[in-house]
Amino acid sequence: MIKRFLRSPSSYQRWIFAAGIIPIIFLGLISYYTIRQDILKTAETHLHTVAADRKKALEKFFLQQKLNLENMKEETATLYGNAKKTLHLIQNRKKESIHNYFDNVSAKLTLLSQNMLLKNILQVREKQGIFSSGHRDMLRSIAGKLSVKNIYLLNDKGTITVATTDTKLIGKSIKTLAPTLENTWKIAKSKSKNMAQSVIFADFAPVGRSNTYKAFALAAFEGASGYVVVEIDKKRLNAILHEKTQEYSTAESFLVGRRFDKTWLRSDLVLEAGGIGDPRHSNSITKGLNGLSGIEIASGASGETVLNAYDPISIPGLNWTLQTTVALEEAIAVKGGRKEYFKTFMNAHGYNDLYLITSDGHIAYSVKHEAEYNTNILNGKFKNTNFSKAVEKVLRTKRFAIMDYRPYKPAHDDPVSFIATALLNDSMDVELIIAAQLPVKPINDIMKPRSDMGRSGEVFLVGNDGLMRSDSHLDPKNRSVKTSLKNGHNGIIDTPDVKKALSGNEGVEEITDYRGVDVLSSYMPFSVENVRWALISKMDMDEVEEPLQQLKIKTMLNVMFFMAIAYLLLALIERERKKHDKELRRLAYYDKLTGLPNRTLMTNRLEQAIRRSKRLNTKTAILAIDLDRFKYINESFGHQVGDEVLKIVAQRINNSAGKKDTVSRIGGDEFAVIMESLKNSSEASALAEKIIADMTSVVEDSAGRRFHIGCSIGISISPDNSNDKDLLVKYADSAMFAAKEKGRNRYMFYRDSMTEAAVEQMTMIGNLRQAIEENQFVLYYQPKIDLRSRRVTSVEALIRWEHPEFGLIPPDKFIPVAERTGLIVDIGSWVLREACSSFASWKEAGYTLESIAVNFSTQQLQCRECGDTITSVMKEICFHPDWLELEITETTLIDNLDITRSNMDKLRNMGIKLAIDDFGTGYSSLSYLKQLPVAAIKIDRSFIRDIENDANDIAIVRAIIAMAKTLDYTVVAEGVETKEQLDILTDESCDIVQGYYFAKPMPENMLLEYLNSFDQKNIKTTPLHTATRLD
Repeated sequence: MIKRFLRSPSSYQRWIFAAGIIPIIFLGLISYYTIRQDILKTAETHLHTVAADRKKALEKFFLQQKLNLENMKEETATLYGNAKKTLHLIQNRKKESIHNYFDNVSAKLTLLSQNMLLKNILQVREKQGIFSSGHRDMLRSIAGKLSVKNIYLLNDKGTITVATTDTKLIGKSIKTLAPTLENTWKIAKSKSKNMAQSVIFADFAPVGRSNTYKAFALAAFEGASGYVVVEIDKKRLNAILHEKTQEYSTAESFLVGRRFDKTWLRSDLVLEAGGIGDPRHSNSITKGLNGLSGIEIASGASGETVLNAYDPISIPGLNWTLQTTVALEEAIAVKGGRKEYFKTFMNAHGYNDLYLITSDGHIAYSVKHEAEYNTNILNGKFKNTNFSKAVEKVLRTKRFAIMDYRPYKPAHDDPVSFIATALLNDSMDVELIIAAQLPVKPINDIMKPRSDMGRSGEVFLVGNDGLMRSDSHLDPKNRSVKTSLKNGHNGIIDTPDVKKALSGNEGVEEITDYRGVDVLSSYMPFSVENVRWALISKMDMDEVEEPLQQLKIKTMLNVMFFMAIAYLLLALIERERKKHDKELRRLAYYDKLTGLPNRTLMTNRLEQAIRRSKRLNTKTAILAIDLDRFKYINESFGHQVGDEVLKIVAQRINNSAGKKDTVSRIGGDEFAVIMESLKNSSEASALAEKIIADMTSVVEDSAGRRFHIGCSIGISISPDNSNDKDLLVKYADSAMFAAKEKGRNRYMFYRDSMTEAAVEQMTMIGNLRQAIEENQFVLYYQPKIDLRSRRVTSVEALIRWEHPEFGLIPPDKFIPVAERTGLIVDIGSWVLREACSSFASWKEAGYTLESIAVNFSTQQLQCRECGDTITSVMKEICFHPDWLELEITETTLIDNLDITRSNMDKLRNMGIKLAIDDFGTGYSSLSYLKQLPVAAIKIDRSFIRDIENDANDIAIVRAIIAMAKTLDYTVVAEGVETKEQLDILTDESCDIVQGYYFAKPMPENMLLEYLNSFDQKNIKTTPLHTATRLD
């Protein structure tokens, strides 16, 4: 019935009648879209204003943080200066008391040396040998009146003749009394007569079996031969040092002296363990003993941070220094009335914690975490945290620094930021670092949505890593800062507005947000110091367009009411007719899968285009497009996934082509584009470049699998190559195959020589098959030198083809052909077996090589049974897995990433080391790198070649090494040819190097000779092996 109606002339009358309703619909749509644009414009302005207000608030907030810390620094500088002044006063008091004590001892000893009674006692004792108890009582009475502990009288030979207490020493050498006293006596004896009464002190030394430490003072008798000696009262000396100070409870003063190039305590300690004779070392002690005075921050004997004053003690015969220390926390972490100023400051500004850090990275003070005192944040649990990075930046720049929010791993996973600044001394060196731990709450408070943003309004921040820097108010459970940073890669927001804002752009546009909801988003960048964020203000499009809903419904009802009944039947009939015609046309001329023209329609249009070109004197081009690496998708994931990928590719090609161009699918993974009315061939090359560029983007299917698919393009031109449509298609195919042979992902114009190239290609394939059957391949080996141990630790196995007619053929001539034809799997298996077998024999012969590196092709890696194949080889030749290192070219890693990662995991679990070869020439993407279980990366020789002359190459190499060290990868540099290159790589902490500067690739027998004669001492100055290139 419908078919009869379609053939009926009355159907045209229905179309004329239908035309009457078109103006009504047209006017209704114009009115609707005009109002919609006004509403969108108002919403855009509103969202932009909200974002701008939040940006100003953030700028004000971080400026205030900087001012807060600067105020804190000024207050700390005042407290620190006051503490130094106070400690200086304490030190001077102690120093004055010590000098007064020794001046008093000197004065008393001078009086004793002038005492006529003592001279008579000494003379009587020497001449008559008489020393009565009366003499002893008299001597003790003199000692008591002068307040000296013990008195000894020596004759001119240094023999003890009189003693007030220990009479057993009488008649013995002065050395028996104290070893240091003998040296003092010799000094006194050597002095001239006019200095006979000068007092000289003997340092503390152990005396007798009790090992009691004693010190003495000695002076010569005036006008007589002999000496008087008194013992230093160490209790009195300790009392001076141990006298409590009113200023600090943790203050401690002590004396240190030098003897036999070692430093020892010369007084007892009270607040910590230690006494006279115990060793004591520090930079402050060394400075004091060298005659310097000063105050500095130092580490106490127990590792605590102290403020240390040091001064020399100038007493004849003694080399001492006075040291006074006070805990830095007590010295400067309080203000007036002993109230904790820092705690008050922290609470007032909402910080989690406030720190004082020394210039060597030790925590001197923390308001909340006393247990972390004296912890060095530059290593240990704080290493590589945003805390340590903030301190490192301040130490490096000597100015204010802020670190982005990160989970505070040493204590908890809550996101925190750190701000820090430096307190500099007079020499402009860092004396102290003031740091504050900043919570995320203030940022969340700033980013709260305004009440006039509706129920779907939201304002948030996204960091440079794509993760949240403020909590989402629409999805606080999954999109909080803490959850986002914890989930890492899984929480990344990569919507267009975020990407543009992080690139420094701002604007407003309609997008699909991280929830999959259509929104109107205003975006702008925000940065402070080295922190860069994206500021997003958005509303759901449904809420934005709510005012349109009633207008939309009313307009549609008015229009549809008039046309619904009258044209319902006509609409159904017309739909069936179009559907019928479309299906017939599609079956005849269009590809069922992609909807593109098929080969038949393409051929017809090409013929028409050639005719028009002749008539208009223009050119027609046909581009033959073949996808690269598509075969692996079909084989690995099935045709259903392959069909989905083909649809995406077809859409990309169609989008790249012009409106007048014909895009067709001519079979499998082959496409063609017809371009007509061209003025020159450059228009065809421009389209080819655009298609290739579009193909480099990752293809993602509905299941989230990501594929990298390139393409090779061949181009033929009419009338330049031919006016025959079939020949043009053939020539385009030949050019396309030539492009594949040149390395894929490129285009080529047809040339007559390409026919000859096709013949050469087939010849090479035949020769390769014959080489595999006749075992024409050989292995060469190149040493790899470890720069830390300065020895050859590994070798790389490199294949060469010894052709019976053409001689030695380098791998770059035949490996690409082998990869395209699949022969690389057999060749790679031979290389693996041969290399492992040779290495096993070397180990058995006693060579100390650690491993052998073998290049592993993409096709080998993507074989699902690759692990079983390697296991079989190892078992057959008794080869340990940890001897083997497989080098995989970086540019091939992303092909079929799921299979690649799965097989690499298997190989790693077997104990085999995996390395990325030619690193830096491919994608060099951390997102791929961190997914793969690699142990080493090999910097491509192109970055090493000009490293001594090209600053960019040095920067790239330095960045690669730094990244590798962070990820705990071994770094190998290949292509080292000069000493300058070696020196640079050594300075940059490269681990392993190889290249012609050391040795060329060589056969097995030459390698073994090389290993036997290797001289690791010459690695820094002389080439280890002079050679000429083979390839």
